[in-house]
Amino acid sequence: MVYAHLDSETPHSSDFLDHHDGRPRVVLDVLHSGKPPSPASSLESSPTIPRVPSLAPGSDSRPQNRSPFVVSVESDVQITRNTSVLKLITYSIDAHVEYPETSAEGWIGHLFKLDPEAWVNPRENICYSQGGPMGQTLARTPVFCKVLADNAGRLVPCVRSHSTCQGVKVCPKASIDVLRRPHTCVTAELLKERLAIDKVISNSDAHMILERTVAYMHALRKHGCGAPLCEPTAFTPEERADLDAQSEIVEKERRGRRPVESVCEGRLLFNVDEKGDAFVWSLDWDYLEASFAGDKQEVARIERAAEYSGYGPLASCTTVTNFSSQRLVCPCPHRSEDGQLASLEMKNLSCTSKFTVYTPLEDYRDVCPHVLIICSGSHHHPAPLPSTTPPLVRQEILHMLKELEHDIPGMTLHGFLHHKAVRSRLQQLLPDLHNPTLVDLHVSLANKERLQQYIKLAKSECFPHGTGWEGAKHLKSLNDSGEFQNLYIRFIGAIPPKDVERREVRDQGGAGDEPYRFVICMTPTNSWRILRAEYLRCDISQRVVGYEEFELGGWDAEAGISINYCRVFINRPCADAYLFVFRKITELVRNDTGQHLRWRHFHSLSVNEPVGIKLFVVDEHGDQVKGLGLYLQEVAQHAAFVGQRDLHEPLRLLSQLSPCEHLHRIVRLCNAYVCRNIKKGTVSDGIKNEMRGLLCLSHEDWDGALERICVEGGKTGRDWVEDKIRGGWVFPAMCWEKSKIPLAVWQAGERHGNLVEASHVDANKEGPGGTLLGRIKKGLWLDQQKIKNVQVWFYLVFDRSDQHRGRSGCTAVPRS
Repeated sequence: MVYAHLDSETPHSSDFLDHHDGRPRVVLDVLHSGKPPSPASSLESSPTIPRVPSLAPGSDSRPQNRSPFVVSVESDVQITRNTSVLKLITYSIDAHVEYPETSAEGWIGHLFKLDPEAWVNPRENICYSQGGPMGQTLARTPVFCKVLADNAGRLVPCVRSHSTCQGVKVCPKASIDVLRRPHTCVTAELLKERLAIDKVISNSDAHMILERTVAYMHALRKHGCGAPLCEPTAFTPEERADLDAQSEIVEKERRGRRPVESVCEGRLLFNVDEKGDAFVWSLDWDYLEASFAGDKQEVARIERAAEYSGYGPLASCTTVTNFSSQRLVCPCPHRSEDGQLASLEMKNLSCTSKFTVYTPLEDYRDVCPHVLIICSGSHHHPAPLPSTTPPLVRQEILHMLKELEHDIPGMTLHGFLHHKAVRSRLQQLLPDLHNPTLVDLHVSLANKERLQQYIKLAKSECFPHGTGWEGAKHLKSLNDSGEFQNLYIRFIGAIPPKDVERREVRDQGGAGDEPYRFVICMTPTNSWRILRAEYLRCDISQRVVGYEEFELGGWDAEAGISINYCRVFINRPCADAYLFVFRKITELVRNDTGQHLRWRHFHSLSVNEPVGIKLFVVDEHGDQVKGLGLYLQEVAQHAAFVGQRDLHEPLRLLSQLSPCEHLHRIVRLCNAYVCRNIKKGTVSDGIKNEMRGLLCLSHEDWDGALERICVEGGKTGRDWVEDKIRGGWVFPAMCWEKSKIPLAVWQAGERHGNLVEASHVDANKEGPGGTLLGRIKKGLWLDQQKIKNVQVWFYLVFDRSDQHRGRSGCTAVPRS
């Protein structure tokens, strides 16, 4: 479908016009067919916004060349037995006309060809607001129009509807006679004048200061000081009447919304400080003081002087809005009839121009895919701005949004405007423009609030259950019913605190009655990968409002790529919550593989023959590590390990080890995380080096280093050391000599969790998601990409680890 409109950034700017030749700039948008326009139709010609011109040659101030969307122009055409048009303009399929030409002496006809499969009445594209007097015929009593016939020339039954232009809304203080100048078509010059009406230019500093002061005074008078209501104020009858009038206007502006809490209604005072200066800057102090003091003569003198220069509360107003605008009062304060500074209610500048539309009955649209609109009467008001988005443009925006798939749940306005898929689609629709934006599609899309509404509408249509907890539960039900090719959301539940927290935590009062919410995402294939993994890494992020995201991953040595095995979302992160998570992950692995997770210090026959998970790299988020320790302690109580002795302390049983002692045998702290935190510290560089020196295999003077950090590092240094000692597991996770991990395992494992954090980079490249459902779908998409990369390695023998291993090139794939 071809669209023509101005190339602009905002519908209230004179930049709508191409100032080189004084015409609007034409942009062609192929929406219906999806194909780029032909070279002939992509030329800038006559001003097609606000209308597709179809004017007779030789007309004053009218373009001599015909629009590429006009097929023909005929004169004196009979429409019905009693109606004929001075001119009948026929347009190509789905041409977009926002300002149809009319006539003061008769009727002008506009015949549109439409697509029966994508029927959009061209009446909906008209910028003029339409209303009463209006009406239409019934389908059971159709009318016939001589220009609406099938291929055999037989007239088709139609519905005839008529409506009246509703004009525009203007400020009561506007110069009505000037605004009443009639027009029958919208030329570039008329559009310039209309835009100039809205563009108020401050011609002096005094103008800006007085306008700001008047607005401030009006805001104070309308809303008061804003303090809470302490005691009632006694008003004179005149003051009460004025207050009631203001309240009535405010109530209308509220449009049924809940009123704000009562605020102070006391009288405002004008005070100065000890230097004699007013407390308010950048305002006209003389005007303020005279207003507060009730000096009407001084106020009138200042306002009359401003009126002489063309501004101020007494000057003629230029505010004009479309009839469909929600604006109720003029944004500029004026003096009311009783002399008070007030917001005056906008009034309608009516119009008598008529629109009559002939539409074939639905059963006949295939044989007669046309709609006829005839217009009569001049418009006695300024041309309305194209603030309404045409239906097909609206459909295209919604289509763009729905095509974004996994990005929709967490989509924001900024993300939509800068999304690669949106930019690519715009370039496809507008191939003649360099870096087109949504405003190039239609000027009404400069309204950011409207785009927000479209995003909200797309979300509600795609996710009727919302994008939070209920939406995630619905996605889980689709997952269980086979909607996805593979299972992904394996567990979702709101668990009461009594079923999550340990008895000793509950005995201490617990952490509240709010249920623990868990969402665990993992494919069955990744259960096998965790089972084979020897080195695990985990990381935590907070990209979802109200939830913490826990990622468990590792390095797939065969495919040469880092993989996230599992994603978990928790609303109340704590040690007990992570204990629950590790239990659930173990349960899922057992259900998918029929085997239990194996841990080095549980399942190895000796220290030198390690099997299972050998090393677990963590950051300093204490909850996840404590939860892991509690989980390992719980596993040690299993019947399979009754009486089994610890490999590192043979005189002790595994079941006797504390959570921290289990961590000493499996956990290593991420060096990069520790170094980042040290860098942020406020201690000297020498003390920072001492702290970094504790990340080692062994230390020559461990106790001396801790003492120097405490003494020379001051309170910050002491807090740092005490925090590590209080954790009970941190220092052994920093220094091999303090841990129970075999040297070969310590050296073979990663020193940091950057490979898991790299997945955060992947996610952030797609944009941070702010909703639970958005993060789940984004995580699903990212994890699927990783799995496909692994499959590529297995099935095509494509080595993605060349750069990691210091090689160039790739394994050759033999031709079939």
